[in-house]
Amino acid sequence: MKGIQDSVVQGNVAGRDYSESTTYITNTVQSDRVSCPSCATTGMITIYKCTSCGSGICDACRGNGYYCRICQNTFLMQQKSVVDKKKREHLNDLIIIIAGVSACLFMAIIGWFLI
Repeated sequence: MKGIQDSVVQGNVAGRDYSESTTYITNTVQSDRVSCPSCATTGMITIYKCTSCGSGICDACRGNGYYCRICQNTFLMQQKSVVDKKKREHLNDLIIIIAGVSACLFMAIIGWFLI
């Protein structure tokens, strides 16, 4: 009598969001343990490609979407830089407004004393 043989495939095998360019499917029978190149997690894990740089990432370091931590951090730093720049611009505008109001008040006080 032959023994029962079974295999397990991880990943999206239904094909809804599977594309060869973004997802690797790891056959756990052929490779017992896979190692994530980004965080060195090992086990029967699925390795995905980062959509930005193409490096390999697992579910643990993937976060939201198919971006590695380096690309996520780069994006967040760019967003923070944009927000900081806008804050500086608003602060400069506020300083100009306060300077203008102060000059007007100063002129009004001098005018009041001269009358």
